Amino acid sequence: MAETSAMATALHIILFPLSYILSYAYGILQVLVFPFVALAQFAFHLTFLPYRIISKFEVSLTFVFIAVVTGVILGSLLFSTTSITVDLLNGSLRTPSTLSPQESEDEYGDDNIRETKKEPISNLIPHSEKKRPIYSDSGLLPYTILEEEESNQGSSENLYD
Repeated sequence: MAETSAMATALHIILFPLSYILSYAYGILQVLVFPFVALAQFAFHLTFLPYRIISKFEVSLTFVFIAVVTGVILGSLLFSTTSITVDLLNGSLRTPSTLSPQESEDEYGDDNIRETKKEPISNLIPHSEKKRPIYSDSGLLPYTILEEEESNQGSSENLYD
């Protein structure tokens, strides 16, 4: 037993001063390294600041993101559905006048397709209304509704006689 006690005393005498030296070295190292550690922590906090801000609004951002994705999906579905429907309806409602000359020749065998000539709008207005000014200089109508009805009744009687 004496040997064990002698060995413990020897280790204590050797390691005790070594532990003091290491603890002082560790304290000096902490003082020297502290500015670098603080700078690294500051950089770390600045780097993850946007993520911390975003995490506070996580619920609302998730809602907005899902709303945008849903809107894009439903919008594209609506667009494709309506375009297919319009194409199908236009294909089933085609008449010879809406077909191009080549298509109508193929379907109906008509080589001489006439093009309809569009008349100007002035030819569609009756002559009695062309002569009468719609607005006077003051901006008001030069005739009343009753006068207009009477003139229309007079012209309609002539049409049916």
